[in-house]
Amino acid sequence: MSLTFLGVGFCAFAAILAARRLASAAVRPWAELATLPLVALAGFSLLRSPETLGPSDWLQSPFWRGIVLFHCMIAGMVGRSLSHAIEDRRDRVVKWHLAGSPGQPPRIEFDRWEFAYPLLFSAITFGTLLGQLKTQEITMESVLLSFQTGFFWQTLLAARGAAPAAEPARQAARTR
Repeated sequence: MSLTFLGVGFCAFAAILAARRLASAAVRPWAELATLPLVALAGFSLLRSPETLGPSDWLQSPFWRGIVLFHCMIAGMVGRSLSHAIEDRRDRVVKWHLAGSPGQPPRIEFDRWEFAYPLLFSAITFGTLLGQLKTQEITMESVLLSFQTGFFWQTLLAARGAAPAAEPARQAARTR
C-alpha cells in the first residue's frame, strides 16, 4: 500500500507543478485545487491491487445489479419523454400542413421539466420493477423489463393508484 501512496503522491506533485507552469495566475489556484483530487482518484484506481485472485462476478452483486437496472429504467423514462416530444411534433406538423405550410416546419420541442417529471417517480417505479423480477441475476430479460418499466412508468403507477395526471395536461396542450 505504501507504494501506491508514493506513486499517487509523485503523480499529484508532478500534476501540480504542471498546473503551475501551464495555468495563468488567475486560474492557477483553481487548477491546483482541481488537479489534486483528480490525480488522486485516477492514481488510486489504477495503482490499486486486485481484490481477488480468481474470477469475480462483481456485476452480479446486488449493488451493481441495482445500479444497472436503475439506469436501464431511467433510459426507458428518457425514451418515453423523447417519444412524447416526437408525438407532439407530429401533431404540430399535421396542423402546419393544414395551415398551408407557412415558414419552417415545426421542430421537436423538448421541455426539461417534462423530462425531469418521471424521475420524481423513479423510486416508486423501481420498487415495482424489483418486485417483478424472477431472478437475482442480470439477464437480458431483466434489462429489457427494466427499460420497459421505465418507458411505461405512468401505466405502472396508475395500476397502483398513484399515477400523476400528466396525460390530460398533454392532451390539452396538443389541442391548442
